[in-house]
Amino acid sequence: MIEWTQDNTDDFAVMSRQAARDFDAWAIRTIGIPGAVLMENAGRGTVEVIVGALGLTAAKAIVFCGGGNNGGDG
Repeated sequence: MIEWTQDNTDDFAVMSRQAARDFDAWAIRTIGIPGAVLMENAGRGTVEVIVGALGLTAAKAIVFCGGGNNGGDG
């Protein structure tokens, strides 16, 4: 597992909850990306990974989101 730091922003990393929060705060503060854009990109990126892993060209999906800030990404 690669831990995110401010020096490895181009690497794919599995993040803990706190690391994801730190990354979001860094992206908002340093790069100026709005939080809503981060959520949209997270949702789109997740679909791209899943569709690619399954070898699909198009897909419909149902997203179930739990409590605690998961709804925005979904």
